[in-house]
Amino acid sequence: MEITGTGDQTGRVCIAYGLLRNEITRSALAHIRKSERRIWIATPYFVTTRRLRHELKRAAKRGIDVRLLLPGPISDHRWISQAARRYYRRMLRNEIKIFEYQPRFIHAKLILCDDWVSAGSSNLDRWNQRWNYDANQAILHTEFSEQVAKLFETDFKQSKQIILQDWDERPVLQRFREWLSGHYVSFLQWFSYYISRSNKKSGR
Repeated sequence: MEITGTGDQTGRVCIAYGLLRNEITRSALAHIRKSERRIWIATPYFVTTRRLRHELKRAAKRGIDVRLLLPGPISDHRWISQAARRYYRRMLRNEIKIFEYQPRFIHAKLILCDDWVSAGSSNLDRWNQRWNYDANQAILHTEFSEQVAKLFETDFKQSKQIILQDWDERPVLQRFREWLSGHYVSFLQWFSYYISRSNKKSGR
């Protein structure tokens, strides 16, 4: 349902609960596909779906400024941050810019596509896609989007940009941690899905 706020701001509340009703992801994908200038995303847990990563790569190949603002050395779930890093090389090779925030843990959930902004509780991760109940407020407004862009730019300046050449030279131990964390996350996803299906079959 679209709502009109003060001035000419147009907004939409998007909700998500499970695979059958995920307006947040569908709305984000739609705006990513039609973006013409920028796609900036801040999320604390970039363990997202292949579909979203594919759309980000396609946008970058179109010449869109695609940037990810992710946690740096400070995280409330280090193993999830490690798992997210297994996607870095493919993102970087497709000209997606990655920034790791340095001063403190970043828990913002923001999507900026041109003049469209989505903010709320969704991390756009696999848990959100399948099990979580979330809500985001989406706003289409030039002045508001520029205020959000300034917040992003402030955080980018306090972040370390990941460069492909440097990333390829990271230590073997770091690579192993990323590999191990990635497989652990995949196992948890499979196990949770298996339990969910088992409960449905048994009528619990």
